[in-house]
Amino acid sequence: MGFRLTDDEAWANIDVARTGVLSTLRRDGQPIALPVWHAVIDRRIYVRTPRRTKQVARVRHDGRASFLAESGLDWAELCAVVVPVTATVVEDDAEATGAAIHEKYAAHILPPERLPGGAQAATPTWP
Repeated sequence: MGFRLTDDEAWANIDVARTGVLSTLRRDGQPIALPVWHAVIDRRIYVRTPRRTKQVARVRHDGRASFLAESGLDWAELCAVVVPVTATVVEDDAEATGAAIHEKYAAHILPPERLPGGAQAATPTWP
């Protein structure tokens, strides 16, 4: 047995979820799911990743994707929202979206010097 959330309830859950899972498609159609930090602005989901990642290349080739946000620890609190999305690479408002993501996750962002060397080089700079 399942239940259906209203659009407002679904977007509220996506907005407050700590992490999301963005699934993009490989060229052969196989989905690749990656956990991401995200922010919701005007019912649009924004994630941030370095430009040269395979995830960005997959989005540039085929924008069909899905986004899963889940929350809750105890059985009665569990909630998951899956939405089909058309993913696009956005560069013109990257500062605003980066700021929104930074604000949401400020308490969880480690200073670059606490990361391993390879992660330091790949970590995006935050506003």
